[in-house]
Amino acid sequence: MQKPIDEDRLVKIINEKVGNCNETNTDPLPELEEIWASFAKMANAIDKIKQTVEVIKTTSNNMDETINSFMANNGTEKVNVPMTYKSALMGAPIASHLDPQIRAREGIKTRQIKISISTQTQIANLSDTILVEQMNNALEGGQKIYQVLRNSRLNELMVETTTDEAATWLKNEGNLKNFLTRIEIQGDLKPRLHNVIASFVPTTFNPDDKRHLSEFFETNEIDNNSIVKMRWVKPIERRRKDQVSTHLIITTNKAEIANELILKGAFFCNYRATIEKCKRDPL
Repeated sequence: MQKPIDEDRLVKIINEKVGNCNETNTDPLPELEEIWASFAKMANAIDKIKQTVEVIKTTSNNMDETINSFMANNGTEKVNVPMTYKSALMGAPIASHLDPQIRAREGIKTRQIKISISTQTQIANLSDTILVEQMNNALEGGQKIYQVLRNSRLNELMVETTTDEAATWLKNEGNLKNFLTRIEIQGDLKPRLHNVIASFVPTTFNPDDKRHLSEFFETNEIDNNSIVKMRWVKPIERRRKDQVSTHLIITTNKAEIANELILKGAFFCNYRATIEKCKRDPL
């Protein structure tokens, strides 16, 4: 947009035009009318721009009100953060673009509880139907078990509840202990593991070195009990001699730590690596 001409400059232009007309003995009126017409067009253009800006502001405000009203009616809040475990598992608005099958699968994960039992012989003679019935009778507050999956090789039970509230209740250490006592099973809660991958980690970092691990936990302000293990994607023996960075898989037992790593990345030997969720996250 052309910069408006101030009054002093306008007077100077008019005086110059009148002076030129006096020197050439011509009528200054057509020159002055041309100048006036130019300024009139400029003023008209400025008015139209102001009107357009006001329309844009009004439209923007209306859209804001519509979005806020829609989110309020759907019990959601506006957020602008990267995709995390929590958003996928809890079905937050930022995960709304996910495939329905993926969202359903992630929703099931939130209702699953892994229980490590001392021996399979405790439940070997019970059918799945009877085992689910006994578990439902042992639950408080009307919480229900949907199904139980057995892993004889690892001596584990995968208990799936019908609601998120039931899963949260069972994940409480005290509640789980009372629950297992009632069904006469000795076992403990086995936390779900979350895998994330750090890209281009310096090969000078050694995940088996306690000093390196201590520096990693301190620098990134992470509880050392929340990291189960770290391992290189490519075995060390397969690296090139001149390779200076590679990818590292980090396994954590807390979804909150996985979220934090994905959002902020992590420092390895004074180098900040970006971190993403592994494409395949084991059940």
